[in-house]
Amino acid sequence: MAGTSGRAQPFNRPFNATVCPMAFTQLDPCLPVTVEGKGSGFAVAVIDYGQEHHLIWVVALDDSGEIWSAPNPKVRMTNNWTMGRKGHSGGAAVAPLRPAAVGG
Repeated sequence: MAGTSGRAQPFNRPFNATVCPMAFTQLDPCLPVTVEGKGSGFAVAVIDYGQEHHLIWVVALDDSGEIWSAPNPKVRMTNNWTMGRKGHSGGAAVAPLRPAAVGG
């Protein structure tokens, strides 16, 4: 009796990788990162929409507890003395993202 209860019905179609070539990877352990313009936090997952897109990092921010999805160019690893990774000093400014296609 699908649809008669007034409640939303579950999405039961099988995943089709040729239509939606997306990969969602939960990170274990989480990675400490800094998101430009948002602050520091822990990356809990990565979303990969394929070769024409940036990786999307799912980050839980330290200060606000908000969860943000940030494109790869906006995410930086935090420093790690034991691994020899020094803190990033900002380096080259990250160029703003441009739309992949413009409708016309």
